[in-house]
Amino acid sequence: MTSSRQMTLEEYESERKLAKELGFVMNDLQITSYSIVKDVCNGIGPAAMPQPFVDALNKLHPSLKPVADNHDLNFYKGDGTWADFTACNQAFYENGCKVAKWKYKAYDVRRYIVIFDAWNFSRACQNKIGWSAYTAAIKKRKEDEAAGYVPPDLALTMA
Repeated sequence: MTSSRQMTLEEYESERKLAKELGFVMNDLQITSYSIVKDVCNGIGPAAMPQPFVDALNKLHPSLKPVADNHDLNFYKGDGTWADFTACNQAFYENGCKVAKWKYKAYDVRRYIVIFDAWNFSRACQNKIGWSAYTAAIKKRKEDEAAGYVPPDLALTMA
């Protein structure tokens, strides 16, 4: 699930702030350390997608990148049930709507384009391929936990 271009600390702080201000649904950006975020979040698109395509989607849909990063964390922290998987994808849509309404006025057509794109991305995830990505993310988390992976910033607070 690791992307070849990791999120910077500045991007992380900016996305966390935005998610908090807008009241993201299933806001895992608020409760996840930077150490995990930079390894898990890849922006818009599945982890298996070639990085040039992910970069293009992030450039075409910059408003939805924080939404997609939160969605990556939702998958990583998922409980493995179909209900949770569906809730993660619904949260993508709801958070995309929040970003669109925050960023663009009601008369700006871009607001409705972002909402439509959020709906399309959330629906694109709600299938067997999306389920595979969801279960792969959970498997990665469980492997990290079994290996005793403790993010460096959390290890400092535990010392």
